[in-house]
Amino acid sequence: MRKYGRATLWTTLGSLACFSVAVCGEPAEREGTIVFEDSFERSELGEPWRILIPSFTIEEGRLVAHEVPERKHTSISRVLLDFRNAVFEFSFRITDAVGLHLVINDTNYEPAHSGHICRVSFSPSEVKISDDREGAFRKDLYRAYLDSGRTIERYLLQEVIPQSFDPERWYRARVVLNGERIEVLIDGQLMGSFESPGIGHSTKTDFGFVTKGNLVEIDDVRVTKFGDE
Repeated sequence: MRKYGRATLWTTLGSLACFSVAVCGEPAEREGTIVFEDSFERSELGEPWRILIPSFTIEEGRLVAHEVPERKHTSISRVLLDFRNAVFEFSFRITDAVGLHLVINDTNYEPAHSGHICRVSFSPSEVKISDDREGAFRKDLYRAYLDSGRTIERYLLQEVIPQSFDPERWYRARVVLNGERIEVLIDGQLMGSFESPGIGHSTKTDFGFVTKGNLVEIDDVRVTKFGDE
């Protein structure tokens, strides 16, 4: 690790990794393969990142997101990657922002707005695990949300986990997506989990980060795919 003092945050997996995945509370050994890594040790972001709402840059070896208020939309990035079950690991710091979202999509799935399937959201005071496919981004519910003055809360299908994040500190997130269940760990400690049908959507075509606020920092992204046979 570099200058952020995060040496205790990494779990080394190797090119072929065995790790423990909890299924309904029971751990099971799974064999996975690392399919994506990025430590942002370059000057330009470039491929394979696709920036849908411009505001992501690389600064001092980390991915930095600044929401552009005049665009009136959150900052959006995506990486094309086919998977069903996966472990997402990344370091983050919510320096001056409302939130950071790890968003998982299937762009071919038309019944959901923008193909949103599920997400994990981090704010200064909580973690949320959401089923987007059957919740707020299901197209009929999303249209109702737009027609109702944007009171989206009534359509959310999620688990909310209270958790404070220090804006000056880096954290290591580990998000395990296994079937219809997502587990979230921070610095190796289990924060909580959520199980819902939309999460188990059989195909996912990409993942990415969405940020809202002035400054979010991300580093050392790793994706390990497993159980897709």
